[in-house]
Amino acid sequence: MPPSRRRDSPQRRWRPLTPLERRRLPSGLRPWLVDGGSLTRHLRNACGDGFAVHLLAQRWRAADDSEARWLGIAARSRLIEREVQLCCHGRPLVYARSLIPLAALYGGHRELGAMGERPLGEKLFADPQMRRGAVHWHWLARGEMRYRIALQGLAARPPRLYGRCSLFYGAPAPVLVSEYFLPGLPRFPVVSP
Repeated sequence: MPPSRRRDSPQRRWRPLTPLERRRLPSGLRPWLVDGGSLTRHLRNACGDGFAVHLLAQRWRAADDSEARWLGIAARSRLIEREVQLCCHGRPLVYARSLIPLAALYGGHRELGAMGERPLGEKLFADPQMRRGAVHWHWLARGEMRYRIALQGLAARPPRLYGRCSLFYGAPAPVLVSEYFLPGLPRFPVVSP
């Protein structure tokens, strides 16, 4: 595949969010990227009743080698790839992509595969069994497939989209959540309108 069509391979590009790496982040986005709390909760505070999840795609597919290593599952294992935009009064502020292995969907975690236009992050943070792993970061450049998907519905085309990802543990298999911050994101911390 040409570089612009490759999947967002976590092993290939994500970097641990060390103190040194934090200094490399844009100052306006740094608080969003390093915060370990619920992004959904922060956006609900900013948007009130205007918060919504717009489901872009959800599909079953086989994990590629890099994703399988990242998730600690067998190569070619089945997983759900979920792509959404988190919106405030109809304006996309965050593009989120999650990988949910079939092995994670047992017991009380079946609902993770059927969130529809409900926020996955809200479910993960509300579940006392789930805990967030280390945060990693990277950026997408113009011309990359994921960059174009993230900016659907927006005219702005910044040079880079910064994002973070982490594994959530507590289900029978970990869940990978990545979030990219789009133009127009409010200052952090956000307060209720």
